Amino acid sequence: MSRTPRILVVDDVAANRLAVRTTLKGIDAELCEADNGFDAVSMCLAEEFALILLDVQMPDMDGFEVCEQLRSNPQTSEIPIIFLTAAYRADEDKIHGYLSGATDYLAKPINDRILRSKVRVFLKLYRQQQALIEANAALSREIDRRKQVEEKLERQARTDPLTGILNRRAFFDLGTAELNRLRRYGGNVCMAVLDIDHFKHVNDTYGHQVGDEVLKLLATTLTSRLRTSDIFARIGGEEFAILLLETSLAEAVSKVEELLDVMRDTGFVQESEVIHISFSAGVSALSADDDSIDQAFSRADRLLYCAKANGRSCVCA
Repeated sequence: MSRTPRILVVDDVAANRLAVRTTLKGIDAELCEADNGFDAVSMCLAEEFALILLDVQMPDMDGFEVCEQLRSNPQTSEIPIIFLTAAYRADEDKIHGYLSGATDYLAKPINDRILRSKVRVFLKLYRQQQALIEANAALSREIDRRKQVEEKLERQARTDPLTGILNRRAFFDLGTAELNRLRRYGGNVCMAVLDIDHFKHVNDTYGHQVGDEVLKLLATTLTSRLRTSDIFARIGGEEFAILLLETSLAEAVSKVEELLDVMRDTGFVQESEVIHISFSAGVSALSADDDSIDQAFSRADRLLYCAKANGRSCVCA
């Protein structure tokens, strides 16, 4: 919410400041005073003012110097300044004042009605400006909020809710991008499709809650052993897939076998009983001749079934 606007009255004569304060009595603004130019500049740097009523003739630093300093500082350059000048110097001070950056001027003795009218106009402009700033800030906050919501929804749409790794959709999207990159630039990319051995037995024996914990354990363990550049996802159920970037087929097989050894050594403890976890895996190299990432996945998936046929807990390539 906008606070009450401030008006700074700058004059080295106390009677003149009192006269301005009396004239502006009842105006919806807070009146502040400075009796010299140095204090006026300092106050403007420390506080926000909607308007400055500035006397021209002051010792040490006159009104022109004050105006020039305020206009040269981005923090204070836009504050409206009304010069208050003696009538006999009005024309001369008017030209000098505008050159110094004055917004308006009034000749002394000040006409009360004119001063109040001008002040009301500048306060109205100030409030409109503040309302616009607040509206823009509110709009900016709303845009940021919506971006955060969209980013959260996008992450949710690409993330497996149980394990926290990528889901099937994200894997195939990223896999398509990697296949396109392979076609353009060449290189080595391999895909591994793996399936937890005897997972149905775990669910039937210990319950689906334990089965979920096993899935999360595998996801966490493998993630910690993969590179940040590798793409790891849960495809569905107990099936997972990995894209190993810049990796030859031999290197990919060695890596998946290493992961399998790690999982064999990582037992899941359930009520003092250790559940041993292993998986079967098929590994295949992506080819620039593949029609789609689905074709590469099907090839690795067929190799996965070969691993299962070979007794499980092994890797076929």
